[in-house]
Amino acid sequence: MGAKTVWAGAVLLLCLAVTGCEAVAQRAEVSAGCDAAFDDASAAMNKHYKTHPLFGPEYDELYADGTIDKKEQKTLDKLMADEQTKFAAAIDPIYDACTSVEELYSGAYSHRDDADWALLDTPNMTQEEIKKIFVVSHCSIQAARPACSDYDEDDWR
Repeated sequence: MGAKTVWAGAVLLLCLAVTGCEAVAQRAEVSAGCDAAFDDASAAMNKHYKTHPLFGPEYDELYADGTIDKKEQKTLDKLMADEQTKFAAAIDPIYDACTSVEELYSGAYSHRDDADWALLDTPNMTQEEIKKIFVVSHCSIQAARPACSDYDEDDWR
């Protein structure tokens, strides 16, 4: 056990004993490859949100009169499908660059201020609950990829 681990454990125990603060979700070491993939994916995600029509005036125009007619619904469906495909492509490299569920989570956590990895603190959820949602949402559909190779659905219920 390294000095950092012992120190972190001591601080956590002190925090819990003295103030009753909440335990923080554990985070694994992040390899250089996983970290670089999150750097790239974060930049791609931010660009995606700034440039995709679903997040711009094209979307607003569909709702300009407050309703969506059949023609507008078809346009919206196409925009949504295109957005999902492009978003998935933007973050796809993380699933091969990271080697475990814990590294995937830790990589995203270390970039949580860089892009919307849905890991920011909220008063309504613990870090463990946020971690669970993140892991399940990413690994339930990517279980065959290296980042989720150790994902067991039963562990995350």
